[in-house]
Amino acid sequence: MNILIPALAIKKSGGTTRLLRNFLSAIGRIDKENKYIVCVNKDYKLNIEDEKIKVLSFDIKSNLHRFYWDQFEMRKLVKELKIDLILSLLNFGCINPSVKQLNFQAGPTPFCQNYVRTLRLKGKIDTSIRRKLLHMTMKASEVIITPSKAMRDMIRDFYSDIKESKFKVIHHAFDKERFLNSNPLPSDVEKRLINIEPDTIKILYVSHLIPYKGYDVIIKAAKRLREWKTRFKFIVTMDRVDWPEGYDLYLSMIEKFGLSKNLLILNRVPEDAVANLYKQCDIFMFPSLCESFGFPMVEAMGSGLPIVAAGTPVNKEICGKGALYYDPLDAEEAAQKVRLLIEDNAVAEKLKQNAITQLANAHINWDVYVKEYLHLFDEVLNG
Repeated sequence: MNILIPALAIKKSGGTTRLLRNFLSAIGRIDKENKYIVCVNKDYKLNIEDEKIKVLSFDIKSNLHRFYWDQFEMRKLVKELKIDLILSLLNFGCINPSVKQLNFQAGPTPFCQNYVRTLRLKGKIDTSIRRKLLHMTMKASEVIITPSKAMRDMIRDFYSDIKESKFKVIHHAFDKERFLNSNPLPSDVEKRLINIEPDTIKILYVSHLIPYKGYDVIIKAAKRLREWKTRFKFIVTMDRVDWPEGYDLYLSMIEKFGLSKNLLILNRVPEDAVANLYKQCDIFMFPSLCESFGFPMVEAMGSGLPIVAAGTPVNKEICGKGALYYDPLDAEEAAQKVRLLIEDNAVAEKLKQNAITQLANAHINWDVYVKEYLHLFDEVLNG
């Protein structure tokens, strides 16, 4: 069987990159029968040394160009390469596919009310158009895969015409041992961590800088913790290249509140080394308001960190009893939860034990993850 995986939207590191690379790596280990053709943007380097997996690069210049490719060029490719099945891994796909299509929906923003309500008129219009195109893709697909029940429910809040039975929920995979066996941190990052004063509680947040990621809650919570004379430092991975306007705004907030000594901004940390960042911290905070899964929360649980997270349905599904939750916009409550973990070791230890159970019961490794897909392929092609 020839399976086409269009992944043209990937341009940088993040959850989608982690998904694709780990998925293909597991395919190489597990699937001995099928062949895969992966389509990526020419700016994204994907080196796969497996004869079952062929990578094709395309020069996609805009969102409109990608839409054209999905609807017309992909159909040509399907015919030329004798494709049996399309696995559209990155939200958009063909709205009139010539073969059966599975559609993976992991981009939460068009369906996340926490995000949509922050948009201005143009943003709302753009998001509405994206949502309708996604709806058409989902309607044209045999199965819609989501990484959480909460993501499925966000979609159905907008489009109840898509029956729940058409969805398949498969949590993103996590291989704890492979994750913890990581590369060393860059020397400059390691040096900045070593320079943190002893007995300082290190509170970590790993995330790209995007408007809905909740960095403002981090800063406001830090202000409150400092007022309580708490000895702490927030360690964050926000980078100006992701959102210059927001980065400058947050820096001005940090300066205004006099928090320069309480926040350590590391910029991006390599994915293959980030496990060593978790290992050097005491608490993980996840204030993101809009997720379909939230990889960092699983990484934090796997690293043995107690978690404080925004009380969204996605975060609660992923962490279960392995986190303390606060009202998503309430920085005061967030600070109180962090303070509780700092002052009460018993609560922190209970969260760590709960996280072990949550990982075992709710999260699978990449080999099992791929087997779920192979089962779906068989179901779809055999009716």
